[in-house]
Parts: sequence; C-alpha cells; structure tokens
Amino acid sequence: MLPYTEQVLRKECNDCVEQFTLIQEAIGEASFEQVKELSCHDRCMAVGESFGLKVEHGYYMPGFEHSWCVDRCGNIIDVYPCGVIGGPILIAKIVAYCMRLNGLYEVNDNPAVLKECQTITEECGDCVEQFALIRKVINKASFGQVEKLSCHVLCMAVGELFGLKVKHGYYMPGFEHSWCVDRCGNIIDVYPWGVIGGPVLIAKTVANRLRLNGLYRVNNNLEVLKERQTSEDADTAKAEIAQLLELYKAT
Repeated sequence: MLPYTEQVLRKECNDCVEQFTLIQEAIGEASFEQVKELSCHDRCMAVGESFGLKVEHGYYMPGFEHSWCVDRCGNIIDVYPCGVIGGPILIAKIVAYCMRLNGLYEVNDNPAVLKECQTITEECGDCVEQFALIRKVINKASFGQVEKLSCHVLCMAVGELFGLKVKHGYYMPGFEHSWCVDRCGNIIDVYPWGVIGGPVLIAKTVANRLRLNGLYRVNNNLEVLKERQTSEDADTAKAEIAQLLELYKAT
C-alpha cells in the first residue's frame, strides 16, 4: 500500500488542498510577534476564523491537550502539531478517521483541556538543525517523480546519507510504513502517511506515547517490506539527495 499522496487528495478535494497551501503560506509569513508563545488553541481559532474552518479541541492523544481545524471534506488541518517540527500539516480524512479510532484527535470541549502542551524538544539542538537540512533537501529534490517513490525508498536514502536509523513496520494497524530515527530518539517521518506538509520531526516523548497508542510499530517481517520500486529508483533518490546535500554544505 503506497502512501496517500497529494495527487490523490487533489482528485478528491482540490479546493481543500489549495486552501491548505494558502494556510501554509500565511503561517509561514506570519510573525505572531512572539509566535513560540502562542498556543495551538490561539492559532487554530485565528486560522479557523480566517479560512472558515471548523475548530475542534480535545486531546491529540491521552494526556496531550490540543486544538486543530477540520476542512469541509473532513481532512484535519493541524496548525501547530503536538511535539512536531514541520507543521502545519493536512491529514487526509481517511487517515484522520483511522487515527481517531486509535485514540488520537479525540474531541473534548471542556475548556479545562485547552492548555498548551510542550511541542518542541530543546534537548538536542543539533538534531533539530539536522532535520532542518533534511527538510530543505527533500523539498528541493525532484527524484524524477517523487510521488511514485515509496516511503521505504526515501527513508533508506535519507538514513544512509544522514546517518539515521531506518525503521520498518506499520504507521498504524494496516498501514505499512518506513521512517527514520535520529540519535536523540526523535522520529523523522520523511514521507508521512496521508499527510501534506512533510517531512516532519516528532519529538521522542511524543513518539514514545504514539507507540503506546499503536502507531509507528516496528515489524521486521520482510513480508510487509516488499519493495515496490526498482533499485534504480532508490539509487536515483540517493544520488539526488547527496548532490543537494553537497550544495547546501558548500554554502
């Protein structure tokens, strides 16, 4: 099963994808004066009102208070993802539905649950800097037609070039996936399942809780890792990432 790509989403609700692109641009350009001090609740209320989105409050997962938006098609727009570097992100409605079944994005309108959770780890700045470089390289790369490459191919290429562990298994039950782990234990999801806005870094504390909720479960059974691309695809991805990496190191 290949990741749910932006191309598929555009066929189902192109206007929602276009709206999310505008939200990405608006948030990227906004200063919020002291943006780090604004809660996900404040950001979601502002984005929801500006773009006509439904705003939901509750828990990202048990114990992690959170707020997020929902567009007219039912996709989740997480303006300030909990414990994640790389947002905002759009989560396709089918993936969002499965996440809710696994205890994520549970609505609770009690105002007492609207406190902001800690979102970014500050324990390993070099890992954050490394992820920023990975994100720049991935977003600049073309790989020919990147949407046809699997998460497995991209993770193997990124893992080898950046010295990251590569894990294989399930994003959640029934969703085969591959992802990287940095030296601090943060997950670097190079090609997030059903998400527009990646790659993302998930702080290790949040990653550990996600695993307890059935996400990012490692399974080294080769039956779930059947490669859907040729070795040439993997070599092309690796070569292009390496070339861009050298260019960034030189600047």
